[in-house]
Amino acid sequence: MGLTFGILQGHVFKTESNCVAFLVNFDKHKTSNIQFGEASFQLAPKSISILSSCRRVVFETAKVSQLPSILQRLKTSRDCFVYQFYFWQINAQHGLRTAQVVQYLNNVDSWKVFKEPIPLAINNSTHIGNRLFEHLSTTKDETDYLWYLTR
Repeated sequence: MGLTFGILQGHVFKTESNCVAFLVNFDKHKTSNIQFGEASFQLAPKSISILSSCRRVVFETAKVSQLPSILQRLKTSRDCFVYQFYFWQINAQHGLRTAQVVQYLNNVDSWKVFKEPIPLAINNSTHIGNRLFEHLSTTKDETDYLWYLTR
């Protein structure tokens, strides 16, 4: 079930025995208060709060600490650079992000290239600009695929 309160949204998922709610504040600058169920919640700007049993906040995106970088650049013995993919875990109880290496990209033989045709409708795009667009709002969260064409 989805609820919309202007720039605030609530998404509730229920079964007979469980309930979880996601409270979202889309405002980029203002903290908002929302009455949800029998409690009042304060939502930081541009944040999501997850409520266990639809009552108790177990995770707030505004309180997650940031690590310096998602990718680490390592210099190898042959003077080429290796990038690492990281698997991110979010620890909701302590509000920390942790990462561990899941794949090293140091073997050229394991790389693959895929050539894809450019869609014909790309010239009829309604989004033309001189900057990158925010992905989720541009695609309306219907796809994780977004074309960029530079000239």
